[in-house]
Amino acid sequence: MPTRSHDAPAAAESPSPVAHLLELGYEDPREVAAARAEEANSRDAPLAGAQSRMSAGDLDAALAELHALIEQHAQWPAPRQLLARVHMRRKDLAAASEALHWLELHGVEHAELSLMRAGLELRRRNFDAALDHAQYARSLHAPLPAADAIIGEVHFRRGQLEAADAAYQRALAASAQHAPALSGLAAIRLRLRDYAASIDYALQALELDLNLTKTHYRLGLALTALDRQLEAAAALEMVVKLNPQLAGPHRFLARIFEAVGDPRAAEHRDRARVIVSQRHMLRRRGRQHTPPSGLLPLTGRAREG
Repeated sequence: MPTRSHDAPAAAESPSPVAHLLELGYEDPREVAAARAEEANSRDAPLAGAQSRMSAGDLDAALAELHALIEQHAQWPAPRQLLARVHMRRKDLAAASEALHWLELHGVEHAELSLMRAGLELRRRNFDAALDHAQYARSLHAPLPAADAIIGEVHFRRGQLEAADAAYQRALAASAQHAPALSGLAAIRLRLRDYAASIDYALQALELDLNLTKTHYRLGLALTALDRQLEAAAALEMVVKLNPQLAGPHRFLARIFEAVGDPRAAEHRDRARVIVSQRHMLRRRGRQHTPPSGLLPLTGRAREG
């Protein structure tokens, strides 16, 4: 068998196909995957931290972390989605609307965003828009009890009690322990003067969520109507604790305490007067400083009940 001489020059090795591809701009998929995983880790951990802050109620810290994330990853939708939720919890409607608008412009579309937009429009009392967004959310994800609860709230505020009842019942059919739907049914029964049923629905809702201000209020009004004054006072005092800026509960508490000779009646009566006076002053200022188009001043009187 012929052998090659040790002194013979080695044949030139052909260039590596990978090297040739690299010269043409080829990227090794393993390196790309590793880089993407590293980038995802650098983004996901702070996002999870902001989510934890929001869940714990530390909205300012969540907001700071989200703004830092957005500055680093300007085109990433996830922090802006969470940002919209934080602003909704802070009741900063203008900032929430801005975050949602950015998401819409960048083609981000899903049921949760439509729900947030529906809630935003409901707070602004733009009922047609709220209804449209809630119904669209249901079309994207059904069943969707939260959307049905907003639909029920729109109908209730318009005085369409049968339609409101149907929407709330639809929410409960999908989720039997849906506190906003139970609270809505309590409101309907209160308006129909079915006080016992209103109390029952309100208590069911409060078993699920003790922070429902309107539900405590409705419970207090229903108990007052049945002359269960001490129980009504307890419910109304909870309303005052959750939202000290509502005048109505202070008025009812003043009447209840006055009837039993409790000196706290004067305190609540005075507090109601102060709240109303402050509200009038803020309304006068609001007329002097017109809010941006599409926004309502946040100082208007909330519908109580």
